[in-house]
Amino acid sequence: MRTVPSIASLILSGISLCASVYLVVIELQRSPFCPPVLGIPACYLVTVSYALVLWSIVFHHSHFSSMLFWIGSIAGVSMAIWFSANQLLGAAHCPIILGIPIPLCYASLVAFITLILLHIAKEKPHSQTQL
Repeated sequence: MRTVPSIASLILSGISLCASVYLVVIELQRSPFCPPVLGIPACYLVTVSYALVLWSIVFHHSHFSSMLFWIGSIAGVSMAIWFSANQLLGAAHCPIILGIPIPLCYASLVAFITLILLHIAKEKPHSQTQL
């Protein structure tokens, strides 16, 4: 049975993955749209990060699910922090879509931090029962 944090994580990671796939499509049509990380458009890497997180949530009974979650979320939050800081300093410009005046690096930062907090909340009751 899924808990409220699991369901919220599933929804948030699914929506975030869809948004990042949308950015990849825009990047493919109007390159460069996303800022690069080592020459790779960040939206590609963020999409992989969200996919790893979503995979870990869907297949939560797998031995690798926790490892996939942490790889995806740490990579995603690291990129979001980097690009958010660069956006604030004016060194880079994060994409804005659908006329919403919030750079997507800020939205990704909030999404990845929320996913991490939900993951911790989901695991906390489980670890307390083992004590």
